Amino acid sequence: MFFNALSACFATNSSMFCDILNAVAGAHLLRASRLGMSTLDYALVIEGLDRKSFEAMRSAFSKKLSEIRECLRFAAPYINQGTNRPESPTIPVALLGSALPHLEGPESLKTLDGTLKEITEAVEPYFPEFRDFIELCRQGHWLETHNYSAGSGGAWCVEVPYDKAVAIYVDYQPNINRSFETAHILGDAFFRYSISDLPMQERRLSETRYELIGRLFEELFLRRLVQEASSPQEKAAVLWHGLRRVMINLIEIPFRFRLAEEVFEARKNGYLSVEYINKLTRKCWSDCYGDTVEGVDQYMWARKPHFYNVYNADSPHHDFQYTVGFLSANMMLKKLEEVEKTEIPRIGKSVLLDNATLPYEEIFTKNFEADIESEEFWTNAIEEALHPLRSIRPYVGELNRPQR
Repeated sequence: MFFNALSACFATNSSMFCDILNAVAGAHLLRASRLGMSTLDYALVIEGLDRKSFEAMRSAFSKKLSEIRECLRFAAPYINQGTNRPESPTIPVALLGSALPHLEGPESLKTLDGTLKEITEAVEPYFPEFRDFIELCRQGHWLETHNYSAGSGGAWCVEVPYDKAVAIYVDYQPNINRSFETAHILGDAFFRYSISDLPMQERRLSETRYELIGRLFEELFLRRLVQEASSPQEKAAVLWHGLRRVMINLIEIPFRFRLAEEVFEARKNGYLSVEYINKLTRKCWSDCYGDTVEGVDQYMWARKPHFYNVYNADSPHHDFQYTVGFLSANMMLKKLEEVEKTEIPRIGKSVLLDNATLPYEEIFTKNFEADIESEEFWTNAIEEALHPLRSIRPYVGELNRPQR
């Protein structure tokens, strides 16, 4: 009901959002054309990511898409329980990515102190200085958790160079989802703090760089929670959230990227009507979701501020950075697990500095002898990212909703 009401609201006001989207898309096209570039090439330059690496990832994703969709097919029967269509093999668009309310997450995540302790225990073997960073956050009151967003979520951080500090905000709530948001933003903040002595002119910072470390912290957090789960239900709850993260980063985000690219291409020929944008939305939705979802989130382009780049006004894209960071983090963790444990802290420290100073490709060639310009790298990264789907299957009995 909420989804339908929200969609109706955006449909009613769609002409206003359409005007904004046309203006923003036109401005990005103009800027890119003046530089003799496409909007995608311009965005990749901002991110410091080579086009060859991006195309290798896109090719790997295209070939693995059917396998990625298995996450949705697996989730469908559990999301549909308690509805009037429990046997349907597809997920209603209104319930896409739903949590299973009856699954109790770890008790330790029900307080902020408990969550910070779990994150620290997960991260410290890889980044030993993180514990001291958390103590600085406490003593300096760098971390703000009041519910300013009215429960809608959200997190951000920003450097305060004069005090060599990082101001952090997270809308913390005692549940799994917000605990992962906390892990992510603390990873981002720790990265910023770790390079605070690095001169500004030497930095190559971008959204993808922040996403890499944030997603790496999330993966470390996820794996610790799975390992330390005190019951099958706890483990199922954590893995279910891992599955939701796969759906977002490997299906929803690629859909948003594809739609943005279609909008840019069509905008070259003139003003886009609401009806035409909706047509592009349906096409891109089908390309990414296939037959796994019933219905289309037709007004996501109006609802998601990412399409208007309010977070990064310089870049034409605010989408693929999530997927690149998510897959890179999964592969980085796999590589870290293959080296001697005594070497991990040294490599972790090197990764933080290199992430701020080197071309994105060189972060991996220098520290892991990995070639991210190869399709094989991204194929393996997708395989690694799908681990929640493989790991959750023994716990399907815990996913059934209680009968009412």
